[in-house]
Amino acid sequence: MDRYTGLGENLYTYKLRWNREGTKSAYRVTFHVKMPITQLDSILFSTPASEMRPDWVADYKSIEDGRPKSVRVYGDLGYEYYNYKFYYEDLQDTVNQTERITARYFQADTTYLGSHDIYIAKSKYLTQLDYFSTNGTLLTRDVFWMDPILEMCLLLLQMRKVK
Repeated sequence: MDRYTGLGENLYTYKLRWNREGTKSAYRVTFHVKMPITQLDSILFSTPASEMRPDWVADYKSIEDGRPKSVRVYGDLGYEYYNYKFYYEDLQDTVNQTERITARYFQADTTYLGSHDIYIAKSKYLTQLDYFSTNGTLLTRDVFWMDPILEMCLLLLQMRKVK
């Protein structure tokens, strides 16, 4: 599947792959222009590891339910630039049924670039984003109050660490 701009410029191409049993999928996205990977998903990815250039590939590996387990970013010659690892945790919150998704990002040489936690309520409402430095210090927190009837964000609080 190809994604184009309104002017017909090809931005990127998705290619889906299945295992022989048809139970696990993986896919790769090949970029055709310079753009941040955060344009694919601004929640899952983060600025410290986001640069994409023409012919760079984001190679996704998935867990059983299809959600990303890892994403490896490499160039057309196979050199890896950075990667993401994702961890999923059910917080056992009976009211909101909250899940925490932790995204950790690394340079190819395993240098840790940072992480962020994504909090999702009832499998579809983004409630909070926490961004952390390389030493684990909370840098920013964005809190979202969602209206489940209107299915829209009513209030966004942004908290930044002040030096």
